[in-house]
Amino acid sequence: MNDIVKLINMIEKKPALYLSRHTISSLKAFLDGWQMRDPTGVTNMEVFAKFQYYIEDYYEVKGHSWDKIILLFSQDENDALNTFFARYNEMKK
Repeated sequence: MNDIVKLINMIEKKPALYLSRHTISSLKAFLDGWQMRDPTGVTNMEVFAKFQYYIEDYYEVKGHSWDKIILLFSQDENDALNTFFARYNEMKK
């Protein structure tokens, strides 16, 4: 599978199958590694790139990656992962 949108949907349904811990840092590391396995073969990457801009606009913070911005406004890593899925689903609408 090379579709990042499908992958994120699968992770949201069963995060324990993909992430070693229920944290936004684990998600970021997983997605980075997954993308690096075939950087030119990933499909729908533009949707995920749009997510970076969505997070920057939503929180009015620029110059940091989406995971760091979400974590900055969350109680902890676990809450940040839950927030990631909430913001990601909002952006898709």
